[in-house]
Amino acid sequence: MLWLLTSADMGKPSDPAISSNTPNYIWAGDIIGLLDALGEQQAIVVGHDWGAIIAWDLALLRPEPTFLAVES
Repeated sequence: MLWLLTSADMGKPSDPAISSNTPNYIWAGDIIGLLDALGEQQAIVVGHDWGAIIAWDLALLRPEPTFLAVES
């Protein structure tokens, strides 16, 4: 199954719930929670720019070999 998440609107003043000041490990934790809620046991995470940093944090928080972080 393929899921696409985007943070393209991150930090826009029109949405105060999304903040560019949110630590990256919080975003990574949210992704872990989403994967757990979906029952996904494996994931390949591809991140670009700030998404790559979040992918790295995800790999640090969930280092099982079934999780792969790729920077683009």
